[in-house]
Amino acid sequence: MRPVIGIDVSKGESEGFILLERNKPYGKSFRFQHTHEEMNILLLK
Repeated sequence: MRPVIGIDVSKGESEGFILLERNKPYGKSFRFQHTHEEMNILLLK
């Protein structure tokens, strides 16, 4: 399995997580607001 990024966008802010392999998360989940500034930060990571 290739690395996967999952993002839940169902609320006013999003929560994301990264899986390197099946059932093997990379770090902790992260949250970000739906703003241009925070979306740009997410793209730069």
